[in-house]
Amino acid sequence: MNNGKLYQAFRIVLGLLAAITMVRICKTDVDPYTTDKGRRLKQSEQSSGAKVYETSAKSVVYIDCFGPEQAPEARAGKVGSKIMEGENKKQRILNSPKIRQTPLSRKAGDNDGIVPLGSGSGYIWSIDHVLTNNHVVADCSRIEVSLLSKKDESIENQKLFPISAYGRDPTVGKPEEFHWRVVTAEVVGKDPDSDIAVLKINAPHLDLQPIKQGDESKTSTGDDCLAIGNPFGLDHSLTRGIVSAKGRVFTSESGVPMVNLIQTDASINPGNSGGPLLNSEGEMIGMNTMIISKSGSSSGIGFAIPISRIKQIADIIINKGEVKRPMFGVKFGLEVQTYFAISKGALVYDVFEPAITAGLKPTTVNTDGSVELGDVITKMNGREINSDLDAYDFIAGCRSGQVVKITVDRRENDEVVEKILELKLG
Repeated sequence: MNNGKLYQAFRIVLGLLAAITMVRICKTDVDPYTTDKGRRLKQSEQSSGAKVYETSAKSVVYIDCFGPEQAPEARAGKVGSKIMEGENKKQRILNSPKIRQTPLSRKAGDNDGIVPLGSGSGYIWSIDHVLTNNHVVADCSRIEVSLLSKKDESIENQKLFPISAYGRDPTVGKPEEFHWRVVTAEVVGKDPDSDIAVLKINAPHLDLQPIKQGDESKTSTGDDCLAIGNPFGLDHSLTRGIVSAKGRVFTSESGVPMVNLIQTDASINPGNSGGPLLNSEGEMIGMNTMIISKSGSSSGIGFAIPISRIKQIADIIINKGEVKRPMFGVKFGLEVQTYFAISKGALVYDVFEPAITAGLKPTTVNTDGSVELGDVITKMNGREINSDLDAYDFIAGCRSGQVVKITVDRRENDEVVEKILELKLG
């Protein structure tokens, strides 16, 4: 009898333990493989882009660049998104679908004689300064910066300025929260070699939200990244991708190598230039500056100037107004050098002062199509030069007026002879 009661009690206890275990299993939220947990993780991943946008979009500005009008068609507003013909053929391609009269032009009524050169992006660096690419504001006679402003009851702030090519209100926040404040900007300084420009604006400090600065050295290939800008006039467009590579090198418009560029497959189009490239925390790690594309639109290969370089150049421009580098007067021909399998030194492609005075020989193309190779620089003050990067790195450590002894290999009478030239840096 006692054994039967004990057995029955054992069964009851065992059933209770089993029930408690099942309840705990059903209610637990620490198992990462449960459906509920997986759903929350997925929602978190999907919202990361929205969080970055909310954090950083208010720091991004729209930049309009204006220059002297030269084509009669421009006055009639008939110029589209193609390079203008005739005397105005050197104008840059417009980044918006059509020329649009901007708020300040309408308000002042003084836009006769000027024509938009293009539109681009920028970002608030400090309460007084906006940064963008040098090529966005190059050759501008007037610059307008459109930034987000909190709406208030003042007459000036009640105006809505049409900025986006396809809408009036900004795409950031709710329509009742923000509108555009358009201010003129003056160039504090530009550095074509690094394609960075600093603009000074006069706007209420309460309206300005400087971009959150990150560190590209903590970013690895494969990390998520996001770009915000104004492609084709569509303000505050967000695109997402990954860091495709780091340490890329391209030549700036001035012929100087731009090193340590960040490559990304985030969609970057005309009008994105000068906008920020962000990490998954909403921190700026670079400034979008160029793409590789046969069509002129995004092909998934874009490049950004690293934030460390931007900080260095921006500080110099803000404090001194310009970046002074010794004048070298040499443009190198990497493609020609590769074609002719010149593995040692740096081939001189073109020369300017003071290289002309020093006697450096450029590469020339004869009327019959043959190529006459220029000097190949092999040493500078005895230091080995293996590429154009070595040459520019050496010059960066020199000062204006310094005399540099340059050793070159020169072709004379079907022979290669070594010559030593003296070049006084400008």
